[in-house]
Amino acid sequence: MQINLHFYSGNIYSQWAQTTISYGWGGKVLDWLMDAFLNGRGMGLFSLLFAVGLSIQLERAQARGAGFWSFAFRRLGALTLIGAVHILAIWNGDILVPYAVIGLIILPLLKARPRLLYPVFGLSIVLSLAYRSLLQWIYAPGILLWTHWSKKAAWLKQMADQAYGQGTWWEAARWRAWEWANVHLSVNLMTLFDCLPFFILGLIIWRSRILQNAASRRPFLRRSFHALFWPSILIIMVTEASDWLPGACWSFWGGIPINLVGKLSELACVVSYLFGVVLLFQHPWWEKHLRGFAPMGRMSLTTYLTQSLVFTWFFCGYGAGFWNGLSVSAIFWIGMFFFAAQILWSRWWLGRFRFGPVEWLWRSMTYGRWQRLRLPKTWFSI
Repeated sequence: MQINLHFYSGNIYSQWAQTTISYGWGGKVLDWLMDAFLNGRGMGLFSLLFAVGLSIQLERAQARGAGFWSFAFRRLGALTLIGAVHILAIWNGDILVPYAVIGLIILPLLKARPRLLYPVFGLSIVLSLAYRSLLQWIYAPGILLWTHWSKKAAWLKQMADQAYGQGTWWEAARWRAWEWANVHLSVNLMTLFDCLPFFILGLIIWRSRILQNAASRRPFLRRSFHALFWPSILIIMVTEASDWLPGACWSFWGGIPINLVGKLSELACVVSYLFGVVLLFQHPWWEKHLRGFAPMGRMSLTTYLTQSLVFTWFFCGYGAGFWNGLSVSAIFWIGMFFFAAQILWSRWWLGRFRFGPVEWLWRSMTYGRWQRLRLPKTWFSI
């Protein structure tokens, strides 16, 4: 959410156009910490877990003797529709449609043996680094590359400020649709290739049975966490420094070597985050306190869309109108307050209902009939 707040608030357009941003007290430190520990890592972790979720659904369907493939197509198709509504009505920085598309791409790999997944994983890393060069080599339209739009950053900021910062909901929706059909072609293509390795890695981890046997694999998980976390964080920090160090020190042949190091460190960092959380759940004290986040996890889709709905209204001109009006520090703490409120609301909701409201809609669309939502009155506790 903290990364998305840069988009909701309009700060991202100022960064693209290289205009002044208000950081506020401690804002630069917070911005650096989010870049180092969250930017890209959160999306990577969710991508990995999305693939794990598909694997779990396949195994459960096999255990019941039920068909999986038609269910998976319906489920991913329903997610695509929800994402499309999100894009057109609320926010075009949607991740649901790219996740659904990648989910469809990896469906044939859900039953693949690890010895096949490893070369596919390697290929996905190569594609994530080389797809821009491949597009240029085949003379693909320039709008598919972010470099095309980065040259128009000042104009994009001007149009966004007018539509989102001053316009009505309809004017914002029109610009949002144009932006998604043009600018976001390059962004979504980048998201697809960036996230694909994490999806494949999620399949590999699940097939390795590490997560299923976490209690007996604690020594391995602990060693892996330290081996992955500390070097990856160090490399990420050094890579961040490459923005101001001389380019000749860090790259050659279009920057692919440093990009490769950065990609591998990002993958390692995300796996270390996963293993770190799994290790914490092996300790009773941590397990007890982390369980407090479980309701939000069960309502992750509702949580994500609620954030979009509330913060686009909060920042856009058709709502509270704080577009480009708050410092990075203020936005961070507002986000933390809202996150805490969502934890409490998720606990309240799931004490009365079986699913989050959007999860219920997604499930109903998948099965083609309305699902039971309300819990029996005797279950009104969590």
